[in-house]
Amino acid sequence: MEKQLNKTSLKVNFIFNTFLQILSTIAPLITAPYVSRVLGPDNIGIYSYTLSINSYFVLIAGLGTASYGIIEIAKARDSTYDRSKTFWGIELITVITSVVSLILWFFIVLFYDEYRFIFFIQTFYILAIIFDISWFFLGIEKLKHTVIINSFFKIMGVIFIFLFVKTPNDLSIYILILALSTFLGNTSMWIFLPKYIVKSKVTQKDLLAHCRGTLIYFVPTIAATIYTVVDKTLIGIITKDNIENGCYEQATKIISIIRTISFTSMNTLFSSRMSYLFSKNMKKEIEFNLSFALEFIMTLSFGAFFGLCAVSKCFVPVFFGEGYSRVVIFLILMSLLIPIMGISNTIGYLYYNPSGNRAKSAKILIFGTLINCILNVCLIKLFSGIGAIIASVIAEFIITYLYIKQSDGYISFNQMFKIISKKSISGILMLMTIIVISKYLVYSILSLIIEICLGVIIYYLGLIVLKDTFALGVTKKMFVSIQSKIKK
Repeated sequence: MEKQLNKTSLKVNFIFNTFLQILSTIAPLITAPYVSRVLGPDNIGIYSYTLSINSYFVLIAGLGTASYGIIEIAKARDSTYDRSKTFWGIELITVITSVVSLILWFFIVLFYDEYRFIFFIQTFYILAIIFDISWFFLGIEKLKHTVIINSFFKIMGVIFIFLFVKTPNDLSIYILILALSTFLGNTSMWIFLPKYIVKSKVTQKDLLAHCRGTLIYFVPTIAATIYTVVDKTLIGIITKDNIENGCYEQATKIISIIRTISFTSMNTLFSSRMSYLFSKNMKKEIEFNLSFALEFIMTLSFGAFFGLCAVSKCFVPVFFGEGYSRVVIFLILMSLLIPIMGISNTIGYLYYNPSGNRAKSAKILIFGTLINCILNVCLIKLFSGIGAIIASVIAEFIITYLYIKQSDGYISFNQMFKIISKKSISGILMLMTIIVISKYLVYSILSLIIEICLGVIIYYLGLIVLKDTFALGVTKKMFVSIQSKIKK
């Protein structure tokens, strides 16, 4: 009975967390066709560059408390007092680091003349970190109410963009709407907090322990920021080309959405469950969940990788409009990051984090980050945005290789080859078919829909013909579910 409740709870939380993750990422996608045309690539580049600088201070404010908080709350969730004490200790650390970050941020704002007003608006992103307690609700696996109210502000943000962003001069309004939506969404989560915690005393010893813990999680967070932010900063500094940064921003936006759908949401949610399994030393369940997660995520990731390569030429002009032709090559090259990061993200979230091997993970990520930084500086000078993508792919591939090699047998190269081989073949078949078909289509919304639908069908049928274990299992469950409904 308890196992059944756990499964039901996990499914419900997965649905809600997936919805929030997708909405958080897809909200900019909904507005992107409109905003890209109204603001233009130059303003999009300014937004990307300034936000990349702001992200470093958001990183300092967070100090790894989100990832650390999920794990620690999951461990203490069975006791109201223990989880309350853990929550207040971690939250107090967040307040302290956020205040430090704000002081440093205002120093930058005062002495940065070019984009001072935009930077001032982006202060709300740092303030939002203080009130971000999503990690607590993920830890106790209670997401329903927080997802609903948080989603409300994100949807309102989308509506306000369409209402108030009308000309290229409205860049500041656009940034203000995005920043306030994040701030209000995070603040709203506190409404439901009193139901799950009580007052508790936090000692200096507790704070020091939490500080050490968050620092361990801070290193991988830095690495993640390097991949998604430093490249934009360096493109702005080295090339001084806002249009290049604008095109790069649009490409990363699409990749971010696909990553969320493919693996980010599932891994974030499963991390708390895996922490619980590791704490109980339930090895069989750990291996099963890890294997299932990799099969599921690689199915989506390889489909997205080859599919994006196939439809990019049609997608970019239809979706973003004129002036973004460089996004095509960016998307094709950047799509390789989807399966590579899918593997490393899954192993990191579902093995290294919950098993207590975060220090080992941190060393690997530091090494990868250093390589990425060095390659970024060298390659951006030579190839601009393309150089940044090459640097990210090489660095992420090295991290993924080391992750698998040092996973203590939980993941092997042979296992990964078996998982991805048939998915790769099916993906290549899909890619070749769409390339041939696209020659007879004119770029339009209808053509894009045809290419996407055709790609999904060919990829799925290819997996079935190749007898991919995961695809066959999903198909079997679908038929069983349909048959049971017919009988009822």
